[in-house]
Amino acid sequence: SVLETIYLLFNEGYSASSGKDLIRFEVCEEAIRLTEMIVVHSAIQHKSNVYALLALMQLNASRFKARQDASGNIITLEKQDRSLWDSSLMEKGFSNLEESASEKLISIYHILASISACHCSAITYKATNWKSILALYDRLIQIDNSPVILLNRAVALSKVRGPEKAITELEQIRDAASLKNYHLFYSTLAEFHIELNQFSDAIKAIETAIELAPLQNEKVLLQRKLTFCKENIV
Repeated sequence: SVLETIYLLFNEGYSASSGKDLIRFEVCEEAIRLTEMIVVHSAIQHKSNVYALLALMQLNASRFKARQDASGNIITLEKQDRSLWDSSLMEKGFSNLEESASEKLISIYHILASISACHCSAITYKATNWKSILALYDRLIQIDNSPVILLNRAVALSKVRGPEKAITELEQIRDAASLKNYHLFYSTLAEFHIELNQFSDAIKAIETAIELAPLQNEKVLLQRKLTFCKENIV
């Protein structure tokens, strides 16, 4: 329960649900600090989960500086300047992920940290090992097959098997209550339609995503994609 609470805290900092800033660095730093306190505490005997969560947060946080430009606009993973990634924090994440394997236990944190490690170890976006990421998501849904996890899996699925297959998977979870007002479902669906040059379908999804997006900088990114789609309709 403690680790779940800390991870929720980190996620709020990683992608804020309100306010002007996409990333609340101080919230993420506090979540990492709390986990570091737990991992060294003498009363905790089994620390595999703690190391895995710490690795997950460190690996994700190592890419923070590349997620926004100087004006606070969102930069997608594909277009990030990887030289801005924090190599020192990333190495700590890799080290803690290795430490988390000391016990015969695989948790959600282990798998999510391994997925993040795949992204961090890729020299370029093109070099990302999507097959390994998809395999990790396939393992993850055996533990947690929630709609949000299935949504994230669809991204990896699109890279391995194509956007058509990914759209089919998303259609199966479209009516999930947790996704009804989740802007990332619609923005992800739009990306798949864009890849297929299905710009009319993409426009519908983006317009819904803009309505639901909680932050202005998210709306700005979506508006740029909307303009792109409208310009490309034949």
